Amino acid sequence: MITRRSIGGSGSQPPVSRPFDQDRTGHTPMGDRTGPVKRTIRVLFVDNEDNLCMIFGRILNRDAEIEAVTTQDPTQVLDLLASGTFDVLVTDTIMTGMSGTELARRVRQEHPNVKIIAVSGTSPSSHYDEGTVHAFLEKPLDSRVLIAKIKELAGAEPQTQFQGATDPVHGAPALAQVPEGAPIAELTQAALAVESASSEAATQPPPTQQVKPIRLLVVDDEDYLLAATKRVFRDDPSVQVTTTTDPTQVLGMLASGEFDVLLTDSAMPKKSGPQLAQEVRAAHPNLKIIGMSGGTHTPDSYATGTIDAFLNKPYDVDELTTLVKRLARGEPVQEVKQIKVLVVDDDGDTAALIVEELSPENGFKSEQVTDPTKVLSLLASGNFDVLVTDTKMPGMMGFELARLVRERYPDVKIVAMSSSHGREDYDSGTIDEFVSKPLGVLDIREVVKRVAN
Repeated sequence: MITRRSIGGSGSQPPVSRPFDQDRTGHTPMGDRTGPVKRTIRVLFVDNEDNLCMIFGRILNRDAEIEAVTTQDPTQVLDLLASGTFDVLVTDTIMTGMSGTELARRVRQEHPNVKIIAVSGTSPSSHYDEGTVHAFLEKPLDSRVLIAKIKELAGAEPQTQFQGATDPVHGAPALAQVPEGAPIAELTQAALAVESASSEAATQPPPTQQVKPIRLLVVDDEDYLLAATKRVFRDDPSVQVTTTTDPTQVLGMLASGEFDVLLTDSAMPKKSGPQLAQEVRAAHPNLKIIGMSGGTHTPDSYATGTIDAFLNKPYDVDELTTLVKRLARGEPVQEVKQIKVLVVDDDGDTAALIVEELSPENGFKSEQVTDPTKVLSLLASGNFDVLVTDTKMPGMMGFELARLVRERYPDVKIVAMSSSHGREDYDSGTIDEFVSKPLGVLDIREVVKRVAN
């Protein structure tokens, strides 16, 4: 769980995830809509579980009409609502810091125009005071139902036509098969199916061929993570997902020979992921195996050759789907390795906090230095993929350091950070990413992972 603290600044900042742009998701709108442009529905999603925030942030932002922001800290919701124009709040019920019932009461008082959708896997809707929420949904959440409810509360019109978008397989207009006035959930499912077909068009066989689906077995002792993973592939007929919470059952399930890929958690009570991977590799050498962990294990925790890939939780939805499909097809995937990061900041405490978050448990190998004049000699070792540098430092400013590093080590990715300068202060092309201080811990992990990949 990501703690509620900030890096490189005073005060406590919420772990807020902003909408993903095209470069981060690879998704683009399917075409210009006919008729007047519809307004964007702004959604704030709050849940203590970072995996659910990550997954539903991605799912909601894939819809052309929705712009979603996620946070794991309910105590920051009122400030977020005050600073931005949100139409809908989606809130979990049982959360540390503030319960969903209390949050709903306060939001209704201070922001009466915001529509509220409460969700829970354990608490009934009767826990909420009458009139405080507009809808209640049970976990595990069905993304199509959630999107439909968001649009219903926001008063959005259903989409039935897109101009300039075609079905990449059959050449027919996208969504042409959806009748006028179809339910929003059906339209959403059709839109996601077209998007999935677009991303896979280059590898789709002719429509006359029968495509054998990829069979994925997922093992994790957390039920909600299994449900979330199944939702990732729910609208993708090319992948069939089977799940289990018991790693001791995996070998028996694999004996049927019906699976192509195994996705296993690492820390499980009955059997660890590294132990399971070793047993599966011995019994089924041709099966593709993906290990994953939320902080207790790293790729090095697995014996050499026992896994084909490794994911850090919370996993990136697009990274997971691409990885499963490439492995099943026998295509090469990126080597399982940690991202090597050098952090330079004259504030030793800030540098130490960043290194703590960019830890081996999170998929990184990081070092820190407080003297920017030592950076070039450290990079000469060739042991680093990414440089994270402060801007205002004695001895050498970040602008000059970035110029020198770009000239001498062009393969090293550079992330600049500052509380008093902006990206425009750096010469064009000298940095790959800029983040403002104070940094949210989820922000710095995502930024470094993104530029490294």
